Amino acid sequence: MNLSKSIKMMPIILGLSPNVSHAKTELLFSESDFIKETYFKYAKSSINADHNLQISSQQFYKQRFNDLYKKWYSNTMLYSNPRMIIEDESFQTILKMGDMAIPLIIEKIEVEPSQLVWALNIITKKKISNNSKISIAEACKSWVKHEKQYLV
Repeated sequence: MNLSKSIKMMPIILGLSPNVSHAKTELLFSESDFIKETYFKYAKSSINADHNLQISSQQFYKQRFNDLYKKWYSNTMLYSNPRMIIEDESFQTILKMGDMAIPLIIEKIEVEPSQLVWALNIITKKKISNNSKISIAEACKSWVKHEKQYLV
């Protein structure tokens, strides 16, 4: 039986003994990520002696985003072709995070402007400027300013 065709997502329970009660987790992991142990590294360091998972979903997404960003940046830093930058697997995974990625992207481009700003255009389905000659740095500043006005 091919599991990838029969199971889309599966929950994870780590290190629980039969005598330990546990809270339900909201985190779901895809079978392929579970098999690759992509998510295990996040949870492993966050399990205390009582076998309770000590990581919030916000911490998890931030760590996941940072890992994807580093991988994307490493893969594409020498590219000049926007299509290759956007089609990178890590960039696409950031896009799949959707609205949850927006504050993380804003935080990142405020410190270090990059083509990651294009993800905001794709996720929000809007442009920050109609000027086709806007620089990456200007677009990053505009997005940061735009998003921060909603936080006040």
